[in-house]
Amino acid sequence: MKLSRVLFTFAAVLAMLALTVGGGVLAQEGSAISKNLSTNFTLVNMGSATANVNIDYIADNWDYSQTLRINSNGGQAILRQYGDPNLAEGQGSGESAYGQPLGALVQIVNRSGTPTSGAYSGVSAGDTTWYIPLVGKNADSATGVANSQIVIQALQASSEIQVAFTRLGSASPVHTEVIENLGEGASFYLNVPDIQAQALTDGFYSAVVTADVPVAVVSNLFFGPDGLMSFNAFPQSETGSSWFIPLLYSRLENTLTTSIALQNMSGEVIPAGDITMSCSGIAEPFVAGQIPVNGSFTFNTLFDRGSDGEMLFPGPYFGACSIESATGKNFTTLVLHRYTNKPDQGAFGALPGTTTGTTMYIPLVAKVLPNGFATAITIQNLGDADAHLVMRYAGTVEGTGERIDVELDDVVIPAGRSLIHNFRLNETLQAEGIPAGFVGTLVVTSDQPIGSYIANTYLRGTGDQFMAYTGFTTEAPTQ
Repeated sequence: MKLSRVLFTFAAVLAMLALTVGGGVLAQEGSAISKNLSTNFTLVNMGSATANVNIDYIADNWDYSQTLRINSNGGQAILRQYGDPNLAEGQGSGESAYGQPLGALVQIVNRSGTPTSGAYSGVSAGDTTWYIPLVGKNADSATGVANSQIVIQALQASSEIQVAFTRLGSASPVHTEVIENLGEGASFYLNVPDIQAQALTDGFYSAVVTADVPVAVVSNLFFGPDGLMSFNAFPQSETGSSWFIPLLYSRLENTLTTSIALQNMSGEVIPAGDITMSCSGIAEPFVAGQIPVNGSFTFNTLFDRGSDGEMLFPGPYFGACSIESATGKNFTTLVLHRYTNKPDQGAFGALPGTTTGTTMYIPLVAKVLPNGFATAITIQNLGDADAHLVMRYAGTVEGTGERIDVELDDVVIPAGRSLIHNFRLNETLQAEGIPAGFVGTLVVTSDQPIGSYIANTYLRGTGDQFMAYTGFTTEAPTQ
């Protein structure tokens, strides 16, 4: 059987991330502020047989591999690099080989000082072109100065990788950064604030990464001293003219709000009015302006106003949305959730409109753990008719080891709408048999295509604790 791979970029107590933003190892306003970042990741087996997994950790000061077995159809393994005595402090990458399809959630957490956190999905396939809809270099925002770090991992030895930056609203790249001679499996950390001012001035950009070999790309976007959004870039193979957003927020009473960044992947200008966003319960769609080639356009539920000067988005509001191009132009959709009264925030790629998968796996579900960790799950029906779901939560109760296996039959989600299971609340599915302290996985089967957005959070503490990513959808458990 041919082995598959998942790629990771992570840290074992990341002593010095070479960033230049407040709150990372960054230099902001002339002073360097260090953070002790580290990672953990969770694997879920999406196959119908036990997965035999080999994990290689790749860095100059790491020479370490792990082997493990993960049970079939929703089995889980959690690995914490910050507690592994076999890994020295440092930053690097990883590669997992296995005989069954796996999904991987990677979480980046600060281990000291003000918390900073993010999440993204392990990459199962590389590409030679990747799109990043929003990149910051000392850019002003409502939640602090924004700065980006772009992490690129080579699947094969690379001689040249280019990162082209286009200023938000502009029509052509203003600067291209070149990365040479990146070894197989190795990662390069491109710290955008370190690019010289004469090459790249302060502000927001979109970026396109092109390489001579397949690579994987993840972006870390820092806001202010404590906010971090980690998200997967978009490969050119994931083109689409329609996207789904499981949950959009507009000026909630707790200040949670959403921005949407659209990047043009079509190779031609997308005219104003071609792309529209429709949201449940809102009569009129929202209309995007012109988007230049490789450039971006943003919707901001906090600030955007219509031609009459009134707020464009109603508030408070939350609901599911869809975005599409009337002429079939390909574009990406990045969803950014953030609070304006605190640094908690997260980002993830919207769900492609081409999604046909009806079986979904969520690697990590937690309900009000003793340390405050909890999960909120949003599942969206991507089909044209009511979706009838079977949802199976399986895991254990932390502290007691009690085994939990709860199946919910015929859960119905109307077409285009979303269902929320918020395990930050004790009462969520308590009557159905899921107690506080539950840790496990969720497997969902449906008669319509489905997708999901997951927010991992902490109920206590200060700083950014909003880690967002999407679940893994397949046609069915596969051999």
